[in-house]
Amino acid sequence: MLRRLLRIRRLMSLFALVILATAASCDDGDIDAEETLPSVCIPKWDDHISDTVELFNFVDDERSRKEVREAQRQWAEHVGMEVEHQNTIGMTLKFIPPGEYLRGTDRAVEEMIEWFPEATTRWIAGELKWERPRHEVQLSYGFYMASTPVTQEQYREVMGENPSKFEGDNRPVERVTMDEAVAFCERLTQRERDAGRIDHDAVYRLPTEAEWEYACRAGTHTAFYSGDGADDLAKAGWYWENSEEQTREVGRKEPNAFGLYDMHGNVGEACLENLGLYNDEKKVNPVGPRVQHGRFVYRGGSWYHAAFTSRAAWRGSRFGGVRHPWVGFRVVLVQPCNC
Repeated sequence: MLRRLLRIRRLMSLFALVILATAASCDDGDIDAEETLPSVCIPKWDDHISDTVELFNFVDDERSRKEVREAQRQWAEHVGMEVEHQNTIGMTLKFIPPGEYLRGTDRAVEEMIEWFPEATTRWIAGELKWERPRHEVQLSYGFYMASTPVTQEQYREVMGENPSKFEGDNRPVERVTMDEAVAFCERLTQRERDAGRIDHDAVYRLPTEAEWEYACRAGTHTAFYSGDGADDLAKAGWYWENSEEQTREVGRKEPNAFGLYDMHGNVGEACLENLGLYNDEKKVNPVGPRVQHGRFVYRGGSWYHAAFTSRAAWRGSRFGGVRHPWVGFRVVLVQPCNC
């Protein structure tokens, strides 16, 4: 009897996830392809691109972990930066080199059904429209990305409060509004400048979608950076099947080749943009459409999400003023900036 009740509870929760995710994928006035946002800080790296160090390219073929780490090391050395940066709140950031990759997915609905069998074919097809067409993206600059989502201890150090439902210093902060996430980045930027840890033209901010997916994939073409199957996901992240319906301490699963943890599951990670449709043109340093009606994109799935919605290509959307216990954020540090 108990087993049956647990099964019913699980199916009800997954059905609720379908409803929520479907609402997240509603059109915001027929938003089209990406536009440039002047307010987004993009590094001035044109003079760093040369024939001496190739862009890290995994458009045609996947790269081994060894190749990824070597590209990371070579580019950091080329631009005079460290592979790893520590800031004053105990946050570790990893250098992400310039490069090119394939964003989105070209997999068929039939292939995807296995990831989320409780959902309908129609719902999966609706989700996949936001991931297609698969297209080439170039990031002509390097940047630092935090190795984990912002933790509750780090958030409290900067903001003086902790809004999270699942409390724990080393758990990811959640139930943060978009305005609060932006304010955290602004305060952290000023704090690090005052401490002399970053230059006056360096900025902490939320990642763009292009930066997030590039950093998550880390040379891979698979659904997760750890592979294609649910067993592979379990090695890399906390999702519905293994999270016990709560967030978990960060950094407890396997990192990707760049040294980033929890890119799949635990908490969804807010990005700068609103949800917009892709096209098949190659993009260079793309930034998505402006946040409209308070909606923003989040990536990576969460403790509440199934395997299908924890993939590198999946895109969710939420209202920025609502507090969700499955949405947090991760920061990037960009320098020097053209802001």
